[in-house]
Amino acid sequence: MNLVVRLLSSVGLLIGLWLLTVIAPEHGLPYAILVVAGLMGYEYLRINKIPENLQVFFLVVLLVSLNLVTDEIPILGILSVQWILFLVYSLFYLRLNSSQIVEQAQQSIIFSCFFFLMPAIMIHSVHIAQSISFVICAIFIVFGVDVFSYLAGLVLGGRFFDAKPFPGVSPNKTYEGLLGGVVWILLSSLFLLFYTESYLFFGLNLLFYFTAVSGDLLESAFKRHHVVKDSSSLIPGHGGFMDRFDSLMLSTPVIYLMSMFLSPRIFEPIIDLLPKGYI
Repeated sequence: MNLVVRLLSSVGLLIGLWLLTVIAPEHGLPYAILVVAGLMGYEYLRINKIPENLQVFFLVVLLVSLNLVTDEIPILGILSVQWILFLVYSLFYLRLNSSQIVEQAQQSIIFSCFFFLMPAIMIHSVHIAQSISFVICAIFIVFGVDVFSYLAGLVLGGRFFDAKPFPGVSPNKTYEGLLGGVVWILLSSLFLLFYTESYLFFGLNLLFYFTAVSGDLLESAFKRHHVVKDSSSLIPGHGGFMDRFDSLMLSTPVIYLMSMFLSPRIFEPIIDLLPKGYI
């Protein structure tokens, strides 16, 4: 039953993303990234038990900052202003003591890096590539690692290997599940190599396996540290948005490299395989 709910939720998210790109071809994907980043940021702040007034301030600054991201405004400049705002707010409005200020500064850096910097890189990649299909295909590949790992672990988990690869961080993960992700990334990389004839793309695509698994483990460690099972219950069958998009968090730099060094036209042979008007 949980698998059915999980699949239905995934299909619903994909349909929602597709509708956004159809309704607003130029801005649909960046706004979808903005919304997801805001919800993930909210889950992070809630799990860390950040005071509500500070949660609101963090989220407002985050959403305004992401709205400013283009291919012309430097991301690091926006990030620097964020940190200054967080520090000034903590010092002069909240009137925190010294230990609280240090803790708040650490939280601000983590929050900005994962919930502004990573989504901002993704939005910036859309602007650079000037093609949403380019970024959507990359996102699809990353999610494939997650899906194939989950299904392989569900069907074959524990049949061939008794030991667990990461018992201290994610005890439910199995070697069979990890190998399922390897199978997906190899098949998708070979498929893309066949159609694009780009060995650079092939190599960058292989990196998605390591970034996707690392992002998943990082989020698992975060939840284990705070003794929570799911980041929230916003997505039935998955938990929260951090649970669903954790594999994408550390994959955004690879997507950025693709947008920098590969032409968006590289996807045209693949897009031609799809019915016209679907992407």
